[in-house]
Amino acid sequence: MKPALGDIVEIVFLDHSEGARELTFRVFGRLSKKTRTIYVVDCWEPAEAGEDDADGFNRHQFSIVRRTIIETHLLRRCGK
Repeated sequence: MKPALGDIVEIVFLDHSEGARELTFRVFGRLSKKTRTIYVVDCWEPAEAGEDDADGFNRHQFSIVRRTIIETHLLRRCGK
């Protein structure tokens, strides 16, 4: 099952460390964008978005290249 925008997900993916060795990483959060090549996960966001978040500075996002993904787990269906 592919996650929808707004869903809460856990993504396990390969990335490299300082020594150029591949390591497995994990990110949890709300899927805020997806394209053919990437998933963008918001893992820090205000509980109630409003004027204070209009500039987006109160969000922390990670872009994960889809071909590096090992596993995607749907933690909560919130999207459409």
